[in-house]
Amino acid sequence: MQKKTKNIEKLNKPINQMSKKKKIGFLSAIMFVIGSSIGAGIFIKNGEITTNTGDSILLAVIAWVIAFVGIFSMALALIEIVSASKVDNKEGIVGWVKTFSNKYLYLGCRNFMAYVYLPINIFAMPYYVVQQLNEGVGWDAEWYWVALIAFAVMVYFVITTALSSKLANIQNWISLIIKFFPLIVATCIGFVYLAMNNGQFTNNPITPMPTPEDKTQVYFNNISPILGIFMSIPSILFVVDGFYSSTAIQTSMREPKKMSKAILVGLMVITVIDLLIALSLMFGPKQGGGIGIFSDWMPSWLYETMQILITIGILGIVNGMCAYSGKMYEDMIENKTILFHKQIVERFGLSTKKATIFYALVINITIFLLATLIGCFFINTSIYTEYSSDRLCSLYSFIDLTANWTSLFAFLIIVMSLIGGLRNRKTKEVTVTKSKYFYVPAIITTVIIFTSVVMEIVKSVGNIGLAIAWFNDFDDRKYAVERLVGSILMVLTMILFFMVIAWPTMHAKVSNKYRMKVQ
Repeated sequence: MQKKTKNIEKLNKPINQMSKKKKIGFLSAIMFVIGSSIGAGIFIKNGEITTNTGDSILLAVIAWVIAFVGIFSMALALIEIVSASKVDNKEGIVGWVKTFSNKYLYLGCRNFMAYVYLPINIFAMPYYVVQQLNEGVGWDAEWYWVALIAFAVMVYFVITTALSSKLANIQNWISLIIKFFPLIVATCIGFVYLAMNNGQFTNNPITPMPTPEDKTQVYFNNISPILGIFMSIPSILFVVDGFYSSTAIQTSMREPKKMSKAILVGLMVITVIDLLIALSLMFGPKQGGGIGIFSDWMPSWLYETMQILITIGILGIVNGMCAYSGKMYEDMIENKTILFHKQIVERFGLSTKKATIFYALVINITIFLLATLIGCFFINTSIYTEYSSDRLCSLYSFIDLTANWTSLFAFLIIVMSLIGGLRNRKTKEVTVTKSKYFYVPAIITTVIIFTSVVMEIVKSVGNIGLAIAWFNDFDDRKYAVERLVGSILMVLTMILFFMVIAWPTMHAKVSNKYRMKVQ
């Protein structure tokens, strides 16, 4: 009888108390922020940052400090923005735009994230996994084998993260623990190298190197080291890109309101670690670049082990992106705003969970296959030369072209919510927990992000101008054409992204004008 009574009491327990133990804690939320971002970006972009600043450690550090101010300000400003989020906000940064902006801008941002940003990143990151694996083991294969492995990685994480937030959290912990070792080594190795060389730098750490006389090596972003400081900020933002995918687990947290603090702490940890790694890599034998600059100096077993562990670490970023994707599609399905909802979800009577997995697979597989075929067969441009397969070189070049803009547009969406938050201080339409660290940080973040977007636009247009002006100076005409095509594609990608976000607003204005004429 006593056992039966205990069972009845257990059944009568409030639902929120029964499920509390299954919720994600504050520490896990911080780790999800870190795991969703830290890993590959610093190794991919560090060489670009040092090149932009003429291999000057001083100028590179200045770029990092400016970006750090923007990131820290954004983290502080988001405390007030996140405080307005409902517990059931599954759209993350898009949900913030919905709260603080108009519906048309929200629709544009939602469509961009759901059908462009997330699918492109989920297409690109698995390829970076295979690319990093190639760095570690020296494996060179045909493009279809690389595509097959990347495809398997993508499908696995799409399914598992859509099935369970808890499973996504476990996978994040595993990835974070594994990539902890290479991050520590990467943080220390440059300082060790510098000490063993009696503090002698490869180049002058203050004075930038002169611009290369060979025009084929000059791009608009490295035409001036001082200008390169500002050109480097978008690359640094790319390094911390992905942290917002952690908002996918807010609905699964024990205390959802602590998401903003988790983002703040996570971003601070990410930025400090990335800055230390950047300095370490700048102190290396080539004074900039990825961990590969130590390949001839480190024991081969250590170098290969680090590359393989970094590969596993990148899987954590894939995990975070897929988790965010699943939550967004789940929200759109519940609100019946997903494409072909009546024709698919209602007609076949799919549950929310099954429909989420279905849409996540269909959308991401479609973009993956289309982008892979376009990159391999229709884009005749390549900045890679280390692969024996020309199609694989073109594919990775295409991935870089598409991925460069996505992170900036994600930060631009965050800025839209901050602008709405600033306006809300006057209108008071949205109930928020006011923070004394909102107003000034929001303005600083807006200025730095907008400056980064402008710099990226200037760089992309400027590279087209240089490619045209110097077209006849290239000895290799094929390379000249590829460089021009690549620069044009960068601008076209930017225009496409802007159009996706602006389309609902433009469509609404045109429709309103048409109605007024008819009346």
